[in-house]
Amino acid sequence: MYSFMGIGTTLYGKRHIESDGSYVATKWFILLLLPIIPLGSYRVIRGETKSTFIPGVIIGASTQYHLAKIPTAWSQVMATYAFVWGLIILTVLEFIYLQNVYVLLIPAMYLLYLLFKQDQKMWKILFFVCVLVVAVAYLIGR
Repeated sequence: MYSFMGIGTTLYGKRHIESDGSYVATKWFILLLLPIIPLGSYRVIRGETKSTFIPGVIIGASTQYHLAKIPTAWSQVMATYAFVWGLIILTVLEFIYLQNVYVLLIPAMYLLYLLFKQDQKMWKILFFVCVLVVAVAYLIGR
């Protein structure tokens, strides 16, 4: 994977976790860090971690990951599209209808992004709460 200034490729998602710690992720072409085109799904297997150090001090560590190509996980692709583009729409609506509350929702939306990227289950609840806040503010503002 490689990206420069938000353009390139990256992995999104972490599903179908096996007992050995491997999981399924989808490789995406990204533009401004947003997933645009799915390039395929892979089983990600954690390999060896190597540390660089001088006596008594660890300078850095790197972990090798092995990618095994599998058929495209379309459910993961659709969930990623729905989440990312839903979040963009929610952000636009937030700026239109919640001009005084956006300071609170932006950090929540960033947290949503981080939880979603790691496929943590809490992102669904937080996403619902953000949508609910936007909907209520819209109804109150009418």
